[in-house]
Amino acid sequence: MKLKLSDIPAEGLELTAALPSDPWLREVVREAFQKGPGAKDEAVVDLLIEKACDNVRLKGVASLDLERECDRCLAAFCYHSSVPIEMTLTPLPD
Repeated sequence: MKLKLSDIPAEGLELTAALPSDPWLREVVREAFQKGPGAKDEAVVDLLIEKACDNVRLKGVASLDLERECDRCLAAFCYHSSVPIEMTLTPLPD
């Protein structure tokens, strides 16, 4: 997902993304778990994106419910995780 700094209003930008409707979130899940999300997998990201001078601040939470298979016994199980997100992104110097 690409977002221009000029597209972020002074009050911030609220963003919600979910599987399967947001392709960039599907790619994030694929990279994080070395496997693409399945048909029953659910992921939701709620973010507040704010400008902080030339930086961008992200605050929110990512929630995942992924159906996975045990490497030992091959039984299916549900993996749930809820991860807080708080980071500041700084542009590279020219």
